[in-house]
Amino acid sequence: MKIDVTVKSFDNPQLNFLIPSIDNAMKGAIIQLADLEEPHIDISKLNTVHIPEDYQNELFSFQQKIGHTKFVTNNEIAKGAAQVINVKKTDCTTDDLIGYHIFMDKCIPMILLLSEYSLNTKNGIQLSDKEIDQLKEDKLDYLIRVRHELAHIEDLSNQELLLWIPKMYQDYSVKGQLRCQALHLWREFYACQRSIFNHNAKLLAQNLDELIINLEKAEREICELRWEYNKKSITLESFIKGLFDYIYTAYVYCCYSAGHLDIIYDGFFERHPINNTPSRFLPHFPKLWEALRTLREMYPNWSGAEIFDEIAVTLLATIKSFEVYPSDTAEGMYFSIPPKKLSVKSAEKN
Repeated sequence: MKIDVTVKSFDNPQLNFLIPSIDNAMKGAIIQLADLEEPHIDISKLNTVHIPEDYQNELFSFQQKIGHTKFVTNNEIAKGAAQVINVKKTDCTTDDLIGYHIFMDKCIPMILLLSEYSLNTKNGIQLSDKEIDQLKEDKLDYLIRVRHELAHIEDLSNQELLLWIPKMYQDYSVKGQLRCQALHLWREFYACQRSIFNHNAKLLAQNLDELIINLEKAEREICELRWEYNKKSITLESFIKGLFDYIYTAYVYCCYSAGHLDIIYDGFFERHPINNTPSRFLPHFPKLWEALRTLREMYPNWSGAEIFDEIAVTLLATIKSFEVYPSDTAEGMYFSIPPKKLSVKSAEKN
């Protein structure tokens, strides 16, 4: 495992004295996080952790270099700060790059190093109890994020043995594309369940609050995009991209909650009857969580793409709840979108 740091300055230049410590600190943190609990996270195929000066541009440059499509999560409810990239023999001309690479925004090591430095009493920094609690909370959050990326590597390594998975991406039908999204949702659930190592009540409650807020935000954004398309202010391509992006991101948040809260799954929906909440997403959460747990029971001995059908059905039902109706044609997917201004469910009158 290599650490490649190109950071020149933090957003707060007063913290630049921490930059020389990034390499050793992150290497030590990654090893400790992988071995934190039994079973240890398998990161044997991790090639390099990249901590760039400009996260998005250096990520895009690397993706282009190996022939991958440029991608970063960036919408109104989520902005990516880390990403795992798998470099195969067919992607590069040098064996030095083969394996898994993690690109990580410099804010992550900055927070981890700052918390370590500030909480070290030998440095003579006087902090209030509130400041100490906040630093500890921030540190825990970012440690879980790093462990999350390590879990992705373990999961992707396990899936390398399933030779039918690459063939899924050659199916451009509605069902085929939704199965691919379902696979990606599984990956987020797995990484979240493997990454969580502190189950304090405050963290769990905060997780659920954030989920409800983000799901309504995603619903509102889709309704607005749909109306923009109906008014011909945006293209069909732009709307469909935004629709799929927000639905996927919304359910990623559901997977985060399902993974982080899985330890209290039994009786969860009796204590939190959120499936009756006016929403185009929340009523599907119980079935999604149950489907993810079923996948985990069979993991990694999956039989074929059909194991993702239950989640694909949920995704299709969600698309149709926005009165968008996809179908397969000889020319590809067709979308029927009747002109209508939609509102979020919570705002609709009874």
